Amino acid sequence: MPSGKRLEGKTALITGAARGTGAAIAKHFIAEGAHVLLTDVRDELGESVAAELGDSARYARLDVTNEAEWKSTLAALGEQEGGLDILVNNAAVLLLQPIDQTSAEDFERVMRVNALGPFLGTRSALPTTSRGPAGRCVDRECRIHRLREWHDDNRCIHGLEIRSRWPNAGDRP
Repeated sequence: MPSGKRLEGKTALITGAARGTGAAIAKHFIAEGAHVLLTDVRDELGESVAAELGDSARYARLDVTNEAEWKSTLAALGEQEGGLDILVNNAAVLLLQPIDQTSAEDFERVMRVNALGPFLGTRSALPTTSRGPAGRCVDRECRIHRLREWHDDNRCIHGLEIRSRWPNAGDRP
């Protein structure tokens, strides 16, 4: 008998899930029946959130700017869960300072996390989303319009549904 939970039997990977919006998405997905892999670079927070969420949650360290980490994380997830149904590219860097006070290194970090991270995640996840009907990819914070257009052009080729949400800074909990 169906449980009425929309994500029953689905596996999700959420980046930037150690706090804030990512942790809230994980909690909601678990309430809807999903198994969730929370990822972040804040290990202590991520492990704590996963423990609070119970048996349907696990934590793994993932630097979204590192392609090798994406591959190893998704390989381990595939072995443990059989594949990936939902990818939420939530990790982001929010830098609120005037441009004349922003270093090139700060700007590069923002671009690597906010643009390169979703690109690497989506590309790396494509081979793992083929275990049933089209997988889902949610790009929460990427503000690069060309990346959205690239996603839209490529989702039909790979059967991956891309949903982008373009929030402002006020949307963060």
